[in-house]
Amino acid sequence: DGYQKYYGDWLDIKEELWPGGMKPAFDLIKKEGFAAGVWVGAFMVHKKSKLFNEHPDWILRKADGTYYEEMGGDGLILDTSHPEAFAYLRNVFRTMRKNGATFYKTDFMDWGFQDSVKSKRYTPGKTSVQYFREALQMIREEIGTESYWLACISPFPPF
Repeated sequence: DGYQKYYGDWLDIKEELWPGGMKPAFDLIKKEGFAAGVWVGAFMVHKKSKLFNEHPDWILRKADGTYYEEMGGDGLILDTSHPEAFAYLRNVFRTMRKNGATFYKTDFMDWGFQDSVKSKRYTPGKTSVQYFREALQMIREEIGTESYWLACISPFPPF
């Protein structure tokens, strides 16, 4: 945590802390004989993020149309039923793998497990478990079976 400017902007790296991005750091870590790891809150989106400001339609809403708010109101939830939001998240994990990450700690995973009956999804019609499992399957595909994946604050049965 801390490499990104805001939660949700996982590929918007703080250049002053990570000159050249994550790849040079991952390369150095691997050169020293260690596994390069990264923390990602897969469903986390900060209200100040570019993602939210450019794509508010990618954010999951309650049935009444209001946002789910976490972290004192600054945290919003990525709606992976939106094809472009799903593709964005896929690109995040694909890019991290391409840059050399082989250890992934995904946190606050329960944010992506909101009851579909109580939610207004971009693409309705599936259960919360179905949406969640699709995202999990995609993440595993993108990080590869050779990568280690630690999921925190996670609903156990869908995993």
